[in-house]
Amino acid sequence: SSSNAENDEETPKKHARFVPNDKYFTITVYAVMALILVVLFGIIIANITPVLEGIKRFLHVLSPFIIGAIIAFVLTPIVNFLDASLFEKTFKIKRAKLRAGLSIALTYIVFLGLLVLAMMKLVPEVSDSVSELIEKSKNIYSSITKPSSGSTDTTTGIQIAERTDNKIDIEEILTNIKENGVSGLAEEAKKFLPSLLANISEKIPGFVTGTFNWLKSLVTTMINILLGIAVSIYMVCDKRRIAGAATKLVYCIFKPHKAEKIIINCKESFQIFIGFIIG
Repeated sequence: SSSNAENDEETPKKHARFVPNDKYFTITVYAVMALILVVLFGIIIANITPVLEGIKRFLHVLSPFIIGAIIAFVLTPIVNFLDASLFEKTFKIKRAKLRAGLSIALTYIVFLGLLVLAMMKLVPEVSDSVSELIEKSKNIYSSITKPSSGSTDTTTGIQIAERTDNKIDIEEILTNIKENGVSGLAEEAKKFLPSLLANISEKIPGFVTGTFNWLKSLVTTMINILLGIAVSIYMVCDKRRIAGAATKLVYCIFKPHKAEKIIINCKESFQIFIGFIIG
């Protein structure tokens, strides 16, 4: 017993050390992630206007790709139908690449033809709008030269004469100048110029800005549609590779059983859409 006591005295006591615990580690990770999300949410709320502007610009840049994806999603069932039912079964074409190329070409020829018909329907309406703008530009002179009835120029205190019509009486002005000379010219200028300058400053900028914005929006839309068609052709031609990349991405983000359910649901939804398009 005495030897055991001596051994106990000689043996050094072991200090308690930290033992990692998976449960507490997981809780810590979730807590840190929640804190980061709360901070990010607060930053977004504090800068909501710049964030919305950034999202708007980002979507504007991506608009051709979004349009292309929508066009490709709508036209892919038609391409598959032509490939399987027309070129393979009817025309007995065995080369898969040739069938795919012919199916894509025929589908886009029909699609572009329908788009041209729609544009032919739209062009007269656009032409009417342009004609209306031109007509407004012709009438702008009579609009800006119409003085306000009984108004007073605040800078000079000059009473502007009331006129009953929308046009300037040129003969009256010339008669006044002829009879009174320089004093008549100055009198007509005092009546006419303040109202003219005020109306020009009010109406010309709005008219020019509106016309420019309308033309800019029209050109931007047409460019996005053309780029979207080009993107959609690439997506339809390379649909198998894109589908494979999307499948890998789903498996990278989600767990295998969840990823499998998502892919099955997407396939079923696409089959329902094909049934709606093809019948």
